[in-house]
Amino acid sequence: MKSVIVGLDYPFIRNVIISLEQNGIIEISKWFVSEETIKEKVKLNGAVNWREFDKDPIWQTKLESIPDDLYDNLKKNNASYLDHLVRESYYEFRTVPENLGVINIFAKYLYNILVQESVEIIVFSDAPHGAYATILYDIAKFLNIKTLILFPCYMRDKFLYCWDLNDIGLYKQNIHVDKNIIEINDHNKLFNSYQKDVFWAPEDRKFDIKAIINTKIELMNSWKEKYDDIQDYIYRHIIKIFSRASKKHVFEINRKRFNENIIEGEKFVYFPLHLQPEMTTATLGGIYNDQILAIERLRRIIPNDWAIYIKENPLQTYAWRDKYFYQRMTSIPNIRLISSEINTYDLIDKCKFVATITGTAGFEAVSGGKPVLVFGLAWYRCLPGVSIYNDKIGLKDILKPFKVEDVKDSFKTRIEENFVNAVIAKEVFEYANIDILDNQKTVYKFLECLLSN
Repeated sequence: MKSVIVGLDYPFIRNVIISLEQNGIIEISKWFVSEETIKEKVKLNGAVNWREFDKDPIWQTKLESIPDDLYDNLKKNNASYLDHLVRESYYEFRTVPENLGVINIFAKYLYNILVQESVEIIVFSDAPHGAYATILYDIAKFLNIKTLILFPCYMRDKFLYCWDLNDIGLYKQNIHVDKNIIEINDHNKLFNSYQKDVFWAPEDRKFDIKAIINTKIELMNSWKEKYDDIQDYIYRHIIKIFSRASKKHVFEINRKRFNENIIEGEKFVYFPLHLQPEMTTATLGGIYNDQILAIERLRRIIPNDWAIYIKENPLQTYAWRDKYFYQRMTSIPNIRLISSEINTYDLIDKCKFVATITGTAGFEAVSGGKPVLVFGLAWYRCLPGVSIYNDKIGLKDILKPFKVEDVKDSFKTRIEENFVNAVIAKEVFEYANIDILDNQKTVYKFLECLLSN
């Protein structure tokens, strides 16, 4: 199959893709890889980093214009593309028209690759995020090109897969493959209690001054890729210094407003804010990447005398938390900004239900018997006790009784059976205790069976 690969290029996993091509399962048209892989100067067929799109030989050919209907379709998602794009320092302070120009260049480049190479499938190593990946996904869907999405999940040494973003949390599989499933025997870790072992938390790492210094050197060496010239570097750094200092000041002032406690006997819904920017909202949240929109809509479906308890994510920084974020949020009636000192499990225990975009707090709640309302593509949204927001949903729908045993059974049959017992994400591999060769064999066997069919 003529294929485009997004990710899966790190040393511990890249041999899987190389072997799939060597054995005639796929033919790589393009392989979108990380900056680290480019710096390694390893020879990977079709390898390109998104920062080097302008160096691709395809620009030396006569590129086709994007058809009007496709262009109009992409234009609907410009707000999402801009959200992804401005996370990068190179685009952070550019005007909207300038960044829309970048989006159009990305779209033209990616469209021509898919058409000229007659691409049949795109394999994503995670839910598409970043401007180029989301544009690539949207173009593929418009052109009816298959998209296989692999994504790490709550269990850090496993991953899930689907063919469409809208299938995340539903897992409508049409093919059975040997996924080397390892059953989770100790379900007490997952059910009958809100509190969980944190699967994603790495083990304590030793302070490594050498690694810190090397990281700083790499950042300094990469400036040529992120800035036009030394003048551009100096100009934008001056802007950043003052802009970020101002935003940090506003953030620190507003963070002190999160100081309220649980009021005994008060009826409330618990809404823990997501860390932003992150894929969990930017891609999987859809329009609810705007978290306050979700809170505004939540306010409309609960009684006026119920409060909404909002707790900030402990890892959140000044990014995506500026003046108007707080102004808009505090204009919502009957909300309480809860202190970070309040235990999240106490909030889950005492609330009427948890509301979230795609957050882990939702799974922690429902697996312990508390209803959940999700606004985005949460990985657990197929479970009993989870309601998916729509404009007709009511309180009775959300508070419909369910049993933890039903959640447990549904988890086994609708989620656990779809686990692939392997690691594909770099951030997991760095602290997971796995055998690299066995891990590669499992992923290869899975992809070979899936792609061959």
